[in-house]
Amino acid sequence: MAFNSSLAPFIPRTNRHLLNAGSSGTGGVIYFFVDEGGNTGLNLFDPNQRTLYYGVLTSDVDLDIAALPKVEEMRRKLGVTRIHAKDLGNEKLLLIAPAVLNLQRKLGLRFDFYMVRKADHAIMCFFDQVFDSGMNQAVRWSNYWSPMRYALLLTLATLFDEELAKAAWEARIEGNDAKAEELLVAVCGELLSRLDEIQNPQARERIADALKWAVKNPDAISYNASNSHLPKKEKKSVAHQISPNIIGFQFVMKGIANRLAAGKVEASRIVVDQQSEFNKAQQTLAELFAAAADIKFPSIGEMPTLNFDSMPSTPIEFRSGDDSAGLELVDVLLWVHRRLDEEKPLARELLPLIQFNLSRGMKDEISLAGIESRWAPLLARPANLHELAPEVLAAARIQAERETARIAAAVAAPGTRVV
Repeated sequence: MAFNSSLAPFIPRTNRHLLNAGSSGTGGVIYFFVDEGGNTGLNLFDPNQRTLYYGVLTSDVDLDIAALPKVEEMRRKLGVTRIHAKDLGNEKLLLIAPAVLNLQRKLGLRFDFYMVRKADHAIMCFFDQVFDSGMNQAVRWSNYWSPMRYALLLTLATLFDEELAKAAWEARIEGNDAKAEELLVAVCGELLSRLDEIQNPQARERIADALKWAVKNPDAISYNASNSHLPKKEKKSVAHQISPNIIGFQFVMKGIANRLAAGKVEASRIVVDQQSEFNKAQQTLAELFAAAADIKFPSIGEMPTLNFDSMPSTPIEFRSGDDSAGLELVDVLLWVHRRLDEEKPLARELLPLIQFNLSRGMKDEISLAGIESRWAPLLARPANLHELAPEVLAAARIQAERETARIAAAVAAPGTRVV
């Protein structure tokens, strides 16, 4: 599996809420326990699971050893063999909340919380593939490899409703090439019919050019992740590479690398909750990141540089939640944070578990709202054209005119699709 580098521009350059990397100090070790919630696999439109969540609990000690006696006390108090927050709910979690908070304080635990908004992910995947200037001849280089991509993406997203986003995603994971192209053409056609909703004439024109060219040349877009040339048993595993689970796991690995770099420590263990569907892809991704740790990737245009510094080489351990005290604690903290995010009833007595973490944890998301919050301030700044030399402006105008002519010719040219 290859790193989904085309989605990298959507991933934050830094994790904005890292305020305390821990107390290990230089040369120490650190332990990570990872769990996920809201997993619906490749079904992004389950009305009850609209977000994929990852929780990462960081500790300076091995929680499977250091926290086990206290976790066993909690189990006995609850009368269960394993602590699973979903089954316990608010009322029963109140019985162990003080003990969990005590462990957070005593062991200096840090909890990181990541989210992938699934419907947004479907739209972002569409943009990333159809508006790739390396595949779509009617897309300007600057509209894909500069921050202008975010303005264009956010404008395009206003044309989508849930049904159209669902259709775009179905085409993306369709294993039959011909059917995927047919679905893609239908989505592009519907978007073209909605262009009047875009007020900005330049954005409307550039989106129209890209969509018209894609309709004529759907085979050049390579839209579906899983294609007809693959053996049947491999098609689903390939499609998993663009699932929210794996895109979110990139967040997890980057967050772990940030903590290792900030604390100048090494990862002693990385324990991930065992589940059959995505563990293999997670392991492959982690191995790929570890191999890329010492490689310097040049930045393209004004986009964030891909940076794999401090990626751990420690192999991932996949453990059952029934066999890991650390994973049981992650499960509790993930449930509480998720409950708050989903605006579902949450007992007031559970809030201290979140409050303790406010200055210590990282929180971020892959979503249209997240992109807007990160990039809107930059995009809103007026261009300082008066600061450019006249000859630079003249050259830029000539280049823009050539680009406009090139795209007009590409849009007008007959495509490869047989109508």
